[in-house]
Amino acid sequence: MTRRKPTQPAIELVRLPFQVRPIAGEGRESFIDRLAEANFLKPHYLRRTLREPPWHRGELQWDRIATATGRDANELRDILGHGRCKECGSTMSIASSTQRRTCSAACRTKSYRRNRPRPPKPGRERLITCAHCERSLSIRVSEKRRYCSHACREAAYRARRREREAIPIVTCEACQNPIGRFPNRRWCSKRCSGWGWQKSMGLSALPFPGAPHPDQSLGCLDCGIPIEPGQGGRLRKYCSNRCVARAYRRRKKQAATATQTLRSQVESPE
Repeated sequence: MTRRKPTQPAIELVRLPFQVRPIAGEGRESFIDRLAEANFLKPHYLRRTLREPPWHRGELQWDRIATATGRDANELRDILGHGRCKECGSTMSIASSTQRRTCSAACRTKSYRRNRPRPPKPGRERLITCAHCERSLSIRVSEKRRYCSHACREAAYRARRREREAIPIVTCEACQNPIGRFPNRRWCSKRCSGWGWQKSMGLSALPFPGAPHPDQSLGCLDCGIPIEPGQGGRLRKYCSNRCVARAYRRRKKQAATATQTLRSQVESPE
């Protein structure tokens, strides 16, 4: 007669009261340790509970982790089971029991050589210093690099972006429109720059760029039709070329009449 193993009741799962935010690529083990610490539990007890019932042995089950955290199992697998390579920045899959930092053997070799730089070969390689972490590395003579890895390049970009965002936004001194984060600029366009130069030289009486001329009339001086001001503060008197020609002929006729009257007065004095 064979002896049967005693059955063990499965541990019921409930959503834990205190939750922690999963970190991309940290793995299930690290996430469960932080979750246990937040809920004042022993990590080995929580890991045993999240394994497959009834004996709770083997690997951790994603569905049981999702039940304990109140999240979707696929979402947790995508966040915890994938990370970024520390060397090239590409997405990679991480197992539950390992903490991989690189995606391949090539990146692992690059990381190893970056942390332990070898002396450069004379005439073929040169030694440079990373512009972000200030680590020294050996590169080819013809190679142009400033950073030792993709992570340092991204960190330097984020640092430059933070420094740029700290600069206040400059406004144009003429039209008061925002220019951007350029502390050395005063004008937003050539029009405003030209207006500022004319204003400083006393050649412009316009209160702001694009303002109408002070002597601008509301209607055409010939036909009386309402007209729009000229561009760039220019004085506009007529609505069309026809009115300009008509006014020219009228002035010419008035000048001829005035000349004839003056001549008649000279020829026949009283």
